[in-house]
Amino acid sequence: MSETKQKGRRLSFGERLQLWSSEGRLFDGLRIRASVIGDHSTDHVLDRVQEALSVIRTYDPRRYARLRHQLQMIWVQLQVDGSLGSYDERIGACGLDLRYVVSAEVAPSDLASTIVHEATHARLNRFGYSEPMRGRIEAVCRKEERAFSERLPQMERDKIRKKLERWQGVKDDWWSDAVFRERYTEGIPETLRYMGVPGWFVPVIILARRVVVSIRRFARVIARFASGLTRA
Repeated sequence: MSETKQKGRRLSFGERLQLWSSEGRLFDGLRIRASVIGDHSTDHVLDRVQEALSVIRTYDPRRYARLRHQLQMIWVQLQVDGSLGSYDERIGACGLDLRYVVSAEVAPSDLASTIVHEATHARLNRFGYSEPMRGRIEAVCRKEERAFSERLPQMERDKIRKKLERWQGVKDDWWSDAVFRERYTEGIPETLRYMGVPGWFVPVIILARRVVVSIRRFARVIARFASGLTRA
């Protein structure tokens, strides 16, 4: 569950390269892609997602039929901000964190509930909503997860309910742009270590990113200032 990436922004060069280099398969007409890092088997990762989709198809066929139209792709990759899942409106993709997908503690039904959550974002994003509404949107998505869980065997249902209960106390500002950027920055070191980047090099990368971000912000300020002078 993280910030929805909007259509107005294009995929960065790095994102396009990562998607191009990912491996995948088709399942019921839905594309599954995986950007795998380390010793994990791509086939295993894809199998895990396929098992999750099979859970939805078996226990909630009507929701599964809608999901196939709401999503164009499921893309497993590292979610730097620590989210288990996200929705990228630019490519109609449900993103799943690689660490979440390969975890032995995560059952196919857990992955299935996250996919249901992100597919709900896909449906709601068609109508558009502003930043202050994100808390309400997340509540709707969790409600869909709960409705899906009602169709599962009791053990799986109870596990998903407990997860949803933990989210009830989260304040609306958790979903703000500012907090999202903060979570992203805080997640960079762990993500880099997971990728095998030497510990001594992590601060160098973080510093370089901050410099690039600062330059971009300065460029936007200059552009707005220049635009104001032109209109004047």
